[in-house]
Amino acid sequence: MKCQNCQSEQNSNFKFCTNCGAELSVKVNQTTTITEENVMKEYKVLTQKDRFFAGKFDPEKLENAINSYASEGWRVIAATTASIPSFGGSREELIVVLEREK
Repeated sequence: MKCQNCQSEQNSNFKFCTNCGAELSVKVNQTTTITEENVMKEYKVLTQKDRFFAGKFDPEKLENAINSYASEGWRVIAATTASIPSFGGSREELIVVLEREK
């Protein structure tokens, strides 16, 4: 990839030119160039409260949920567990963060 400012060859994994420091952009087609900041994204947080789980965790239901959201353009960017305090102590909950372009 070439820097559009100084025309020096650059590694496509870099965000800024190693020669002049200009922000590198990605060519989408012959007439449009966008930078990563111009891409709007939206996020979804998937928990056991999601319609797929009905309050109970099941790995197969998780797989079905992720595949269903993937068909709508969502992709998993993070997954973790959290300890949620409640009246009877605390409960562990799975949290999955999904992202897609708007």
